[in-house]
Amino acid sequence: MQSRFEIRKRFTILAWIFISTVFFWSMSFLPHQFDLGSFLSYMILLFGGGFVFHFFTEMLSAPATEENWSQWGELAMYLVKAALSIIAVFAIAYIEKFLFFMAGIPTIVVLFTSMWYSISQAEKAHSVLYQIKGS
Repeated sequence: MQSRFEIRKRFTILAWIFISTVFFWSMSFLPHQFDLGSFLSYMILLFGGGFVFHFFTEMLSAPATEENWSQWGELAMYLVKAALSIIAVFAIAYIEKFLFFMAGIPTIVVLFTSMWYSISQAEKAHSVLYQIKGS
């Protein structure tokens, strides 16, 4: 029987796999064209894929103990926020393909704000992950 700490660790990893799979699945709906929108989609996919793989491998080697029980929940919260903000960036870029960049500057500001937010959440998740590894 596994400890509840190991179960929470595995639940966090499985939740991460699920949310990242939703991200990659949503990318399959993009039309395949060679334009700025396709480049943005590829950039988001490349960034998202690296993000998913990095945190997955880091979580596998992190211990799950009574001391870091709450940190696993905090890590899951930051990872979900980061993944959802990456999906928001994807959604904005996808919608812009249909609007032909008519919204202009406001959309670019929202796009980069979402990207900035996803990076800040990833930094927080990374710091929590290193606290877990240090405990």
